[in-house]
Amino acid sequence: ASLKRRYREAPVLRSLLALSASQCGAVDAADAALSRDAAGAALRQASIRFVVLDRARASQALQAFADTRLPLTLLERDGTRDLFTVDGSEHN
Repeated sequence: ASLKRRYREAPVLRSLLALSASQCGAVDAADAALSRDAAGAALRQASIRFVVLDRARASQALQAFADTRLPLTLLERDGTRDLFTVDGSEHN
């Protein structure tokens, strides 16, 4: 399988990609049902330890998904960009 297809099928990543690609993107139903801990485990399994969110460019839906459904800890803010670490990763 191609890397692009694996990302589109990966829990949580598929929703992040959909929400990032379009102002009308949607959270995958299976991802919406995940607990914050399960969402964090999915990110860690995909070797994602950090998330950058540009609040000036990100849709409201993407911001809401990151703020309410993902276990993230803010590390630093630079203007409109927020740098988070995924809770439970070795970088916390």
